[in-house]
Amino acid sequence: MSLEEKMMIQERARNRATWVNPAIVLMVLNLAAVLVYFFVALRYNYLANVGRLVFASPDAEKYRDIGDWLLGKSNGVPTAAVLFPFFYPLLVGTIRSITHNAYVIWVTQFVFWLAAVNLISASVYLLTKRRLLAVIAFGVMMLNVSLIVLTFYALTEATVVFLLSLWTFALARLGAANWSFKHVLILTFLLSMLAVVKPVFEIPLLIFVAYVLIFRPGRIKNGFCILLALFPVYIQFFIMVNAFNVFGLAQVGDVTVRRYFLSQVYSARENVSLDTARSWVEHYSNAQVVSYALSNPTTSFSVYVQNLIGNMTGGPLFTETFPKPYVFGRLTNAVYLVIHFLLLVPMCYIILVKRKAPVSITLLYIFVLVIFLTSGISANEGDRLIATALPLWMAAYLSAFAMVLPQSSVKESRA
Repeated sequence: MSLEEKMMIQERARNRATWVNPAIVLMVLNLAAVLVYFFVALRYNYLANVGRLVFASPDAEKYRDIGDWLLGKSNGVPTAAVLFPFFYPLLVGTIRSITHNAYVIWVTQFVFWLAAVNLISASVYLLTKRRLLAVIAFGVMMLNVSLIVLTFYALTEATVVFLLSLWTFALARLGAANWSFKHVLILTFLLSMLAVVKPVFEIPLLIFVAYVLIFRPGRIKNGFCILLALFPVYIQFFIMVNAFNVFGLAQVGDVTVRRYFLSQVYSARENVSLDTARSWVEHYSNAQVVSYALSNPTTSFSVYVQNLIGNMTGGPLFTETFPKPYVFGRLTNAVYLVIHFLLLVPMCYIILVKRKAPVSITLLYIFVLVIFLTSGISANEGDRLIATALPLWMAAYLSAFAMVLPQSSVKESRA
């Protein structure tokens, strides 16, 4: 094929691309997302039962009680308030106070879900400049059954996915080369909000703060911006110290380690039931927890890996009575697990060995690993604990994939 013929083919490809109006594509994609969402909602009776489902789970009831307490509607301090940060209970409590309608909580979470789908698609486009990859990200997000179903329950996942997608979009929009202090403020604030929704995000928050203070120029000014952006964390610290005389974000992690991971280890080692094991280990100090786990390394490792794989291959929570969405969710999670396993070495090679990955990919992938690895301390949650990582690994993998594609296709995708 001559050079002239190749140029003509490329020109035709660019001309075809110009006929595709991005606004129309976006409208079609959003219509498809809404149709998929309401197919699940109507076909499996979630929408008709919102009033019953919203607070049907034990955690949702705790969020409701904490919200009532924060808004002064409860005299006694709920015992669960020491476990969970303030923001999501406050959000739910505020909606209930204003509207007295459970459907408004669902609508809020539906909006969060749809916004997250659009934000992560936009993030992938900003990171890769490839429309096809952005469409793939949109499709994978909108087809995740777990994220759809969880919007019908007063649980934190919809809010977490929205904030993670917003943080990813901000990271992609701002780029990595020329962060201003305003950029540091925005990115740190969003991670602070995540930390006061789900305490596991205090780890990504600490990682990001360390990165900014160590590797970004303007350490003093960045430090001042970080201090301002941590305001939501200060509120949570104040609540914990004032109400419980405890300095920390929340104690749900401590309880989870004892109730699930350590109890499973104890049950396996001592050959007792899980309930008996829980009654023995629930009062263990932190030092005793670490000591017992380390003194039984084989069992501890086995339980941890079992939990980790179980979470990553689990079906969507609250779909167990509906075989089709449950099986679909489990199959897609099994495929995702294979993808994660196959890409583990290449991602680490790109980030640690070649060191050619942009900081955005590095941060996204580290945060993905944090969510995955911390899920190993809990069990019997379906895929709830790892579903929130979807926007992060979607952006990280597709961005890394774009790095190895021919550069000529970038020009065509921009046409």
